[in-house]
Amino acid sequence: MSAARKVSSSINKVTKLDMLKDSKIWKLALFYFAGYTSIYGLSFWMPTIIKSLSENATTNLEIGWLAMIPSLVGIPAIMFVGWNSDRTNEHKSHLLVCPMIAVVGFIGCGFSNSVFMMVLMLTITSFGLYGFSGCFFAYMTFFFTESTVPVGIAIVNSFAALGGFVGPMIHGTVAFTQGMFILSGLLVMGVITLLSLKLTSASDENIVKEVEVNINEF
Repeated sequence: MSAARKVSSSINKVTKLDMLKDSKIWKLALFYFAGYTSIYGLSFWMPTIIKSLSENATTNLEIGWLAMIPSLVGIPAIMFVGWNSDRTNEHKSHLLVCPMIAVVGFIGCGFSNSVFMMVLMLTITSFGLYGFSGCFFAYMTFFFTESTVPVGIAIVNSFAALGGFVGPMIHGTVAFTQGMFILSGLLVMGVITLLSLKLTSASDENIVKEVEVNINEF
């Protein structure tokens, strides 16, 4: 662990004030805000979205069971993506793929005109959205030192928490189809932000990976 601390201190800001001035933390916050907004925009309105396409014979209980399917898929998604990203030490690539899977799902939701297709697309979307959650927190720690990590995580989480308001508001103010496209566009923006987020240099990234391998072997 001392090796990990040494590497982190050499490539990251070591004081809280310097960390706040670093664009990396705000890029992390923007990426997580995009994902957080999309998660809440989806989960808050999911039963209503399904109800809007269902026949009159579909009961509220049946809609509730259908709305559970995408959320249940999110459980193995979190576990698999978290496990595989640690196994391969490729956290960033997983964080890029998962939102793009969600983008495909959101676009599919926008064009769905039946309950079956909507639930299927919502399930794909949930896999991508929930999949990146655990992996993100592991990746985020690469950008902080031992002294700055509590403040850094708190800032990223606080900024992203605004998505709990923005996400439901999107579907509450525009049509569901338009809301799906807006959320997909927000995720694309998050992916672009993540692509611009790098450690100090390629050599530093290699050092971090080597430390991770040593820690895992230990």
